[in-house]
Amino acid sequence: LERHSGPGDSGIDLYVAGPWFKSYPGRVPLLLIFHPADGSCTQCLNMTNTRPTSLPGRELYGPLRKALESGSYEKVDGLLTDLEEVCRTTATGCDIVAHGKKNTIVKDDMKFWFLEVGRLMFEEKSANTKHLALNALESAVNHISVTNYQDHSAWGEMREVISKEYTSLLDTARSDKDPNWHRIWSVLVRIINRDLCQGSSIINMFLSIVEAGFRSPELSIREQSFDCWRLLVEIFAKNKQINIPKRVKLICIPLKSSKSKTETIALKKFDIWWYLMCQLRSQLDAMADTIFEPFMYFCFGPSFKTPLCYYFDSSYKELGAPGKM
Repeated sequence: LERHSGPGDSGIDLYVAGPWFKSYPGRVPLLLIFHPADGSCTQCLNMTNTRPTSLPGRELYGPLRKALESGSYEKVDGLLTDLEEVCRTTATGCDIVAHGKKNTIVKDDMKFWFLEVGRLMFEEKSANTKHLALNALESAVNHISVTNYQDHSAWGEMREVISKEYTSLLDTARSDKDPNWHRIWSVLVRIINRDLCQGSSIINMFLSIVEAGFRSPELSIREQSFDCWRLLVEIFAKNKQINIPKRVKLICIPLKSSKSKTETIALKKFDIWWYLMCQLRSQLDAMADTIFEPFMYFCFGPSFKTPLCYYFDSSYKELGAPGKM
């Protein structure tokens, strides 16, 4: 290994594989970061590698496709279990190590996970297959997210399937009280990621599902809808959209509602409120009316002041603020 000094006076040493390393077939450049303070060492792969990165479980693609063709759902379930296990136990590669470049991905990987495994989450013949496909895709997204899949030429076509076909199926699943509808919503939103913030057509398809969940007479579905809402706020924050006024207004709508006054929902609302304020901490002075004051109402009730007309809906009966029991 060749030793190089770290940036500035960081005291960190970098060890990079020397030229001899290239003589070994199948090897990729290696970067080791040594931390002298505690003697630990961090290994990062794909420092300059631009070759497609093989996702975990690729050897199972063929067998799963054959099992689907033959209609053998017992084999399908076993292979989905294996896929979930290998994705869950395999560490994700380090992206953006030296050049800000993500790992590359091939179309077949995208087709397998987004179209083939993705459709199994809505499989009508087997509830177990649906559940196992969801588990597998949730585990795989951790590996897919460190690739450049959204820059791939095939992404537009697959995004169309996810945002139109899958959201339609998901809306039906929520209406049918599928217990995992919110997990499916979440994994699809994590895949759509930054495209959720571009334009209104895609985000509206996902919003319509979770907004219907807020209006559901089923308490459990309303609770699950707030889990989805928390993820939406995280996506906005990740893509630097959280301080845009129209985003803030959107985020606050269900947080201000007094439709549900249960401890569980109050805690979920508080968690989202607090996350939002932490993300906007440097701008709270300018957002006192839209963020801070409603949050104070939520926590302590409007005992010191007549409630703002926009804050309470028609179900409010002077029983306290939405966050109070």
